[in-house]
Amino acid sequence: MNCVIIGAGNYSYVLLNYMNEQKEKVNIIGLLDDDVSLHGTMILGKPVLGNIHLLEGLYSSHNIEAVYCPIGNIKTRVSMLKYARSLGYILPNFIHESSVVGPNVSLGIGIYIMPGTIVMPSATISNYCMLSMGISVGHDTSFDEGVFVANGCNIGGNIIIMKETFVGMGATIISGVKSIGQNCIIGAGSVVISDIQSNVTVVGNPARVIKEH
Repeated sequence: MNCVIIGAGNYSYVLLNYMNEQKEKVNIIGLLDDDVSLHGTMILGKPVLGNIHLLEGLYSSHNIEAVYCPIGNIKTRVSMLKYARSLGYILPNFIHESSVVGPNVSLGIGIYIMPGTIVMPSATISNYCMLSMGISVGHDTSFDEGVFVANGCNIGGNIIIMKETFVGMGATIISGVKSIGQNCIIGAGSVVISDIQSNVTVVGNPARVIKEH
């Protein structure tokens, strides 16, 4: 199956590296990015073909069937993947071979799980989520659409993290917390010991609200 990656930045470079080391190879034809200065350049031997709107004709011109989009900005990633899906493209998941996804875990589409992450049984990872390296996700925990968890986070069991929330590097959300609202930012290194409302930034140990948005 021929694939293309949306975005030609750092996360795409990282994803391409991991894809190249996997036993099961992914046939990446090229990348798309709206930065015209990147057009015609190569990333790990793959060409930047042009802007995002080339997707509308790539099935015909390059026989592209599937799209990856490992962009760090949550709203951009979700928007691009929904756009690709509306055009009829397949949105495969990428799970690094060193990560462990337990039994009875429910996985959506367009999910990226990087090395050394453990997802315990009966968790739910919804569409367009991205989990970076070295994360621990407890049993029965649920990530809604687009959640992005950065390196080294520890997330307890039976927690709901609502859509498009970002959990910063090294943060901990302890078991006993029931829900983290949507569109939140959990600051790097924060320790969350109680529920968090939607549309806020929290930092510290214990985590406290410093901004509403």
